[in-house]
Amino acid sequence: MNDLLPRYPQDLLQVAEELNRKFFQIFGEKGPSFGMELGLIGVSQKESTITFLGCGRPLLLIRDGEVI
Repeated sequence: MNDLLPRYPQDLLQVAEELNRKFFQIFGEKGPSFGMELGLIGVSQKESTITFLGCGRPLLLIRDGEVI
């Protein structure tokens, strides 16, 4: 699994889908309530952007002590 980010450096969704596929290969299907929550953040210094992918996890931005 350590090779996912180098293989898909610009595609967080592809990384999450691969992790999900491998997760169920390892643990099997246990029903609709069985799974994983995941938050991925991609940072591009070249483009000055931050990308977030949340699978069951929210992104909270705190600026000057206030949640935005």
